[in-house]
Amino acid sequence: MSTNYFSPHRLALGAFVFLACAAVTASPTSALKGDTAPAPQVESAPEIEEICINFVCLEGTDRALYLAMQERIDSDLARGGSVEERMATIAELLAAIDDLDELTPVVRDALGHDVLEQANETGVLDPPVVVALLRSGDEDLELFGIDAVWSDDKTAWNDRAVRGELLALLRDPERSEWSRGNVLWLFRYRGPFSEVLDDALAAAGDSGAPILAHLAAKILVDRADSEDREGWIRKAFLSGSPALRREAAWCLMTRGTMEPADALFVPAVRTMADLALDPEAPPEQRGEAIEAIGRDPAAEPNRSILLELLEPQNWFYGATGAHFPIHSLALVVEGLEQVEDPAIRQRLSTLQGELRALPSGQREYVEWVLDNALGNKREIFHAPVDWDLEQR
Repeated sequence: MSTNYFSPHRLALGAFVFLACAAVTASPTSALKGDTAPAPQVESAPEIEEICINFVCLEGTDRALYLAMQERIDSDLARGGSVEERMATIAELLAAIDDLDELTPVVRDALGHDVLEQANETGVLDPPVVVALLRSGDEDLELFGIDAVWSDDKTAWNDRAVRGELLALLRDPERSEWSRGNVLWLFRYRGPFSEVLDDALAAAGDSGAPILAHLAAKILVDRADSEDREGWIRKAFLSGSPALRREAAWCLMTRGTMEPADALFVPAVRTMADLALDPEAPPEQRGEAIEAIGRDPAAEPNRSILLELLEPQNWFYGATGAHFPIHSLALVVEGLEQVEDPAIRQRLSTLQGELRALPSGQREYVEWVLDNALGNKREIFHAPVDWDLEQR
């Protein structure tokens, strides 16, 4: 189960259930007698709260399952108990949520967030329970424990035993890469980061743990806050580990002041191109690389690389979109549409017919982006009713 929780957005949108009432009118005879028709009795119906998560409102079975699980969360956590009992309750609730295959991953994540929120409110997540979660050796429970430290008022963060367990988790190569990377993020924002700086540098160079290396590199570049921030990032690109070099290239191309005439421009673009065209790389990272290349699509080699990414052998699904995973072609089209060249427009026009090869759920958003690029403006993307926006 993913424990990177999304908070549910429960929007009171004024959705009401109205009872149908037939209009009652006076008969002509009654009117002549001076009788009046009884006023129609309109019963007021209760307001029904809509539950909308990540722009999708739950209905029917999904809504019922969500509400039933919320009730179970409330009742189970209210039992309290010993450290072992409370940890077992949390583990059972997360497992039960994970078993709700009828619900999309984001809805299940929202329920996981409800467990976290309610456990905090009821005092279930005190430091001893957090320590037990971090020691569990189970990735889901470890991540839940890290989220507990994120979400509280620093009671757990300031607890010596919790801090010690976080460091032990970070420094154990046998533990989950995601858990270790999230500990680094925690120190990045709760600080002091100097306490784990050496760990982050070592992790960024660990080719045997690519997920952790990527997370560590992202954190190191993100926190480069010296007066010569761009100078530090340039040094990281020139002499850093492969993961740090990729992250530095991305940062220089998206947040820096690098122009095509810069000596590092082509090397940085090539670094991003290698990532974007690597079928073995995670789709989220490949998507980030395409976005970086698309920041200056008219320059070379950016333009040629984007055109290469239009070829079917380089297509992939799972890049990170604003609200749901998207196909790589959407990012490529968004880059190329900025280039004022009839040849580019012609190539995008021919792409329309090629999109038929994409399955439903991947094709629709690309079609919308392409229509906008070709001037057939559709202001809002309307997903098909039966399309699972949260598919992973």
